[in-house]
Amino acid sequence: MQLTAGALTPAGTASYQWMSSATSGGTYTAITGATAVTYTPVAGDVGNYLEVVATGTGSYSGTVTSVPTAAVGA
Repeated sequence: MQLTAGALTPAGTASYQWMSSATSGGTYTAITGATAVTYTPVAGDVGNYLEVVATGTGSYSGTVTSVPTAAVGA
């Protein structure tokens, strides 16, 4: 399963950082190298919750954090 951050409308640019936590309300840490608009969970993500942090550039400013996913299944 591949996860995709939502699109910016009108067109804008953003940087992305996918994050992982052992609990949905826990502390999220950056997943090394996971900085694309899409992320495909790997075996090490099983049981963890994922979220993405998008930081706008250009026409957009600020940072938005997604709602966490359900725990990643096997």
